[in-house]
Formats: sequence, C-alpha cells, structure tokens
Amino acid sequence: MKKKNWLVMSLFISSMAFAVSSCSDDNNNDNTVDDSAMDPVKTALINDYIDLTVLPTYDDMKAKVWDLMDAVTVMFESETATQDQLNAVCAAWRNAREPWELSEGFLYGPAANYSIDPSLDSWPLDQVNIEALLNSSQNIAEQTFAQDNSGFHTLEYLIFLNGNPRDISSISSRQKEYIYYVTKKLLDDTVRLWAEWHGEKAISDQRDAELIENDEITIAGGEDGFAELLRNPNMYQKYKTQNQVLEEIIDNGLCNIANEVGTQKIGNPYREQDVYAVESWYSFNSLDDYENNIISIENSYLGGPAATRKSETSMSAYVASKNSDLDAEITKAISDARKAIRDIPAPFRDQVTKGKVATIDTAMDKLAELNKSLEKIKSVL
Repeated sequence: MKKKNWLVMSLFISSMAFAVSSCSDDNNNDNTVDDSAMDPVKTALINDYIDLTVLPTYDDMKAKVWDLMDAVTVMFESETATQDQLNAVCAAWRNAREPWELSEGFLYGPAANYSIDPSLDSWPLDQVNIEALLNSSQNIAEQTFAQDNSGFHTLEYLIFLNGNPRDISSISSRQKEYIYYVTKKLLDDTVRLWAEWHGEKAISDQRDAELIENDEITIAGGEDGFAELLRNPNMYQKYKTQNQVLEEIIDNGLCNIANEVGTQKIGNPYREQDVYAVESWYSFNSLDDYENNIISIENSYLGGPAATRKSETSMSAYVASKNSDLDAEITKAISDARKAIRDIPAPFRDQVTKGKVATIDTAMDKLAELNKSLEKIKSVL
C-alpha cells in the first residue's frame, strides 16, 4: 500500500505541477528563459548553496539517523535491554536531531511537497493515541503511523523523561517495539528526503538501496532530484528564473524559519504560558533546536558551515556587492538572534510559566528583526 499511495501522490503532484505550468504558459508570454542570460554570479551562488549547505546537511542527517537505527536495533534485539543501550539511543537521537534542525532553513521543496517535514517533526504529539496503541493488542509492526504518532518527537517521548534517558526498567516490551518501528519510519522518511534532493543517481550505498527497495519507497524526483531544478531554472518547471530560485530560498527558507522560531516555537508557548506547547521538552533540547535553526540561516547566507564555508560565492557576498550596509545588517541580525536564544536560561519549558521573562522577549524581538532584514535581500536581486 505504501508504494501505491506514494506513487499515486507523486503522479498527482507531477500532474498538478504540469497543469499549473501549462496554465502559466497560456497566460504569460514571457516564460521563455534564454540560458545565455543566466547570471554567472547567481549560478555560483545557487550551486554552492546546494553543494556546501543543503546536500551536506542531508548527508550528515542520513548518516546519523542510520546510527540511531543501529542503536535502537541493538536494544530491540536484546533479550534484556540495558540502561547503557537506552543511553546510547538517547545520545544518537540528539546527534540525529542536530542536522535535522540545521536543515530547517530549507524546508521548501521535497520536505514540504511530500509531507516529509510533518512526518519527521510533527508537534504537538497525539499522546492519547500513542498510549492507546501501547495499551492495545494491535500489531505495532503493521501500523501506518499518523504524523503526530511518529517522527522525532514520538521517539523522544518514549525514550526521555525530564531531559534525561528514562529508566530502562520503565520501558515495556510494547514500548521497546514502538521505539523500533517508529525509528524505522523516521529512517524511511530521512532516506527519502535525502534521495529527493540528490536524485536516484546518487543512491550508491547498499543499505540505502535495500531500504528503498524493501520498504517500497518511491523517489518522485527521479534520477536528477530536486537540486537540479534549482540549478537549472527554465520555462518547463516551477522555477523559471534564477531570481525565482533565490526568492524561494529567501521566502520559504530563511524568512520562514526565522519567523517560525520567533512567533511559534518560542512565541506560542510563551504567550499562552503553556509548557506542553514547548517543542522538544521531553529531552530539554528546545534551545539547541532553536539556535540550530538560526545556524541553518547562517550557513545558507554565509556560504556553508564554518569548517567548509566558501564566502566568496555566498549570498552574503552577493548582497554586499549590491548593498554593503544591508549585508552588515543581516550578518549582525543573525549573530544577535543566536546570542539572544543562548541567553534564555535552560530548560526553556521552565521559563514559559514564569510570566514576563526579559530574555524571551529579547529573543523574539531579535528574531523579528532578523526576519525583516532577510526580507530585504529581494530588493537587491
């Protein structure tokens, strides 16, 4: 059923994309793009953004989710699971969580198109249904997990308590089984997300290939993957110009996550004084998540992670060439937002019920300023 459902959805999305493109062609005579008009500076910017920021982040995430799956499998297959095994699972969860949060600056494209983002990271959870399944006699291995019953946070709920690994004696055989199969679903989603960006031509690891075949995962992006759409805007696809590609990166990538961190991830629980609205509160990972989201913006804007950064072809370099004051404003706004998040005392969930907290107000203000600064990039494209 999984293969049929994904295949039908993929064909539907493809047909709709074609229909929208066709309608646009009928109503706009300026869709034809002259390849000779492609700006070489923007070409380098887009290519290096993909090659130095996006793809390596998903490479890292896939490797670490495989590590998580391996750690879970050891615990699952042990006749008597140990605390050390559960501790290893929790450490692997944190390691895998980091690159996922570092990817949230580019959740447009496959993560959105195929609902991979909500499958991996839905919040809040449906704890009632999770507990109902655990307390039932239903076969967990045969479950098709709903988005709010799977992903990082369901696994987090099952393995952490108050920021620490649960006591292994509290983990029932049913919970251990749920941990295994929800991790397997997380791995399927991760490998698919990786493959949708890279394309089927990049699938060379035997474990990835076997997983895709055995779990009947359809890669809707085909051989070349989503990255090639960004590299080669043309009249036959969604992105017809380089500016449309850059606007996608800015609007649905950078601005989207800056706004989400400030108004939703931090803002919603703070305004509502609701500890249960705080994402990642079982593990106390919330503030790390939020800062990693801003590092995702930083990597996208400055030309990749610090260790492999190529600043000369970055978005920052391009903006500086058009308006150096704007580049300085954005660079400072990124740094200020990161610092403001770090200044919030941990764990974040303990702060939201204390009434007015100056550090939270400051962080929200700095994130709003960052969002406004990022929006200005479109004025210099």
